[in-house]
Amino acid sequence: MIYLPAANAVMAEAPHPRIRGRAIGVFQTASSIGMALFPLTLGLLDSRTPWLLWLIATCVFVAAAWAWREAVRGLPQRVRVAELTDVDA
Repeated sequence: MIYLPAANAVMAEAPHPRIRGRAIGVFQTASSIGMALFPLTLGLLDSRTPWLLWLIATCVFVAAAWAWREAVRGLPQRVRVAELTDVDA
């Protein structure tokens, strides 16, 4: 609920218009697969080695933060920073 609106907005602006549909499709598919498999994987690890659960979760979150930073870096300023004109009055 927190990151999906921002991620979808970035995905709508980031790719070239010729491949925008395909890029958004791949992004949505990868997101769905990750949302389905991550809890299952963590649940299996929690029952055997709890410390490994926290290590993997930490690595995934750090990698996601780094990937987000790198993805947003190449975007135009209008996408990176919301402006007052973006809000419906």
